[in-house]
Amino acid sequence: MANNLQGATAQGIRDDAGADSKKAVPAVAPAAEPSRSERNFPTKLWDLLASLEAQGLDHIVSWAPHGRCFLVRNQEEFVRSILPL
Repeated sequence: MANNLQGATAQGIRDDAGADSKKAVPAVAPAAEPSRSERNFPTKLWDLLASLEAQGLDHIVSWAPHGRCFLVRNQEEFVRSILPL
């Protein structure tokens, strides 16, 4: 059986989505706002990353350039500043 390593990187991260990683993925706003207790993880993550970008904190954690995952760019600062939120 052939080993498919499409999108493999030095960090061992696989990207099998098949999209060109240099193309920008447009941001999509979440649907109508559910109550705070009903929000799911993807919605909370989207809100958090949008808020951090607006505050100029995207050097700590942000979306990857292709928009299909997020990256913690500074783990120590993330644990100290972001996780307590």
